[in-house]
Amino acid sequence: MPISKKEVISIAIILLISLSGLALTLFTLNVWDVTQKGILFNVDVPKLPAEYKPIANHTVVVLIDGLRYDTALRIAKEGKGILSTIYNEGAWFEKVETVFPSISPVVRASALTATLPEIHGYTGYGVENYNLSLNLDFNVFKLAGERGYTTAIIADPLAGGEFWKWVDEVIENKWLLDEEVHNLFINLIEKGDLPNLIYVCYVDTDTAGHKYGGISSEYYNTALNASIFIEEDFEKFYNATNGDAIFIVFSDHGHTDKGGHGGTEREVMHSFLGFIGKNVIKAHIYEEIKIYQIGATVSFILGIPLPKYSILPPIFDAFNTSAERVAGYKIHFAHLKINQIRGLAEEIGRLSDVEGRISELNSTLSEAYKAYGDGNYTLAESLADGIIQEAVIIFNKLLSSAIFNKILIKVGIVALLIGLTSILLAVIGKRYNILYSIAGGSALYLISLILFIILFLAVGESFSMSGRPIFSSLIIGIISGLIAYLFILYLSKSGRISEIKPHVAIPIATLAGFLVQLSLFIISGIISIEPLEIQYAFTGIVLEIVSVGIIIGYGISLILANKFFTK
Repeated sequence: MPISKKEVISIAIILLISLSGLALTLFTLNVWDVTQKGILFNVDVPKLPAEYKPIANHTVVVLIDGLRYDTALRIAKEGKGILSTIYNEGAWFEKVETVFPSISPVVRASALTATLPEIHGYTGYGVENYNLSLNLDFNVFKLAGERGYTTAIIADPLAGGEFWKWVDEVIENKWLLDEEVHNLFINLIEKGDLPNLIYVCYVDTDTAGHKYGGISSEYYNTALNASIFIEEDFEKFYNATNGDAIFIVFSDHGHTDKGGHGGTEREVMHSFLGFIGKNVIKAHIYEEIKIYQIGATVSFILGIPLPKYSILPPIFDAFNTSAERVAGYKIHFAHLKINQIRGLAEEIGRLSDVEGRISELNSTLSEAYKAYGDGNYTLAESLADGIIQEAVIIFNKLLSSAIFNKILIKVGIVALLIGLTSILLAVIGKRYNILYSIAGGSALYLISLILFIILFLAVGESFSMSGRPIFSSLIIGIISGLIAYLFILYLSKSGRISEIKPHVAIPIATLAGFLVQLSLFIISGIISIEPLEIQYAFTGIVLEIVSVGIIIGYGISLILANKFFTK
């Protein structure tokens, strides 16, 4: 039987809706693509109050990619490898949180620049072959090089692609098996003339997590092997430097039970961090630590200035060092934080709002410098702590405001696209009577939903985005759309507004659902305990826009329009 003209038009409209959904998905995912979109601002980095010798002449930062904290703890308690050595003899951190989005290149950039993704702005992939020219010149490699220290990155095309401009040597800028990385590191030790700052990556644990899941025996055994390899690395390096070395071992993120990361699940966000080596104390530290404090801590170890966008101070409690050094770095960070407040406030046009607070903080800072100069390090540290506590709060509020303004622009653009597309589809659908068919509306909804799921599964393969936040966003989006549309329905049926026709109701319901969902996430960020949690709420909007714009706009509102607004 030949297909009628009406059926051809119906199929064309279904394809148009599906392709529009696909286009909007790709557009909204672009909020966190490979382009650097940070909030950069002018910051004057103050001089250190004194010259400090390195706590150890060699610092080795070792990444076990994708290692869950609970897996690290299990290996440590079973007495195997570097994890056990750190647990029993070094500084072991119980509460370490990574950044969002919890994907490898983002965490590397944050850890080695000491700042948030919202500031450094690199939140995707694409650097592996030096394809992107990133402005990340506020990193520890650059600072170390300016002090005359030698630097190297080993077997990590992500870190190598991000920081190659500021590193003396990038050794094997490609993914290697853990055994190959281990052999490469041992060969470097045997050659002698070791760099002062080395970063090395063991990636097999992450590979196993994606392939077998975060609670699989394959994942555990791979992590165990990495721990054993790194233990030998540490022993040989420590002996080669006559004990003049510190190893910082960390994971960038964990894995879900089924495998995957990128979201905010506890097992993904809870990272591993431990120190072992010269002047490292033996302790289990229960203070909440952020993964980006690694960069500031490397500066503290080397005796160099902190990266200019450092969010939090170095981790002081892990080292056996002088009160003078700790007080000096706390003053340095307090001074830097005040300068950050001024720079960010100028950038977003709010300097007049904080000038009085800046003046008060500078007054206390002068007292801290005087106490330090007088040798009263206890008083200097106390004054600096007070400045830091207040300055961090002020800075976080300014940063949240800057993020809000930045995201609001994107939200407006996406809302406009959603509105225009839904109007277009509603007009076309009304013209050819597609909107008057409940079966047709359901088919459109189903096709959009299937495309939505397929696309996210495809994207998840490359972006490693775990499924839970995606589908929870979908559910919240559906609820938001229903609330918005039923409210419009109530206003219409109660006579408070005149009856809304389908081609008007659809875009209104679409945008209303979008706004409801947006409001829910903003509110959840505002009432969160974490001062910077509102940023996570905003970055999560990339998923919320997709679920509302595609599923609600082109699905449920169509079905409800057919049901209640058809004459």
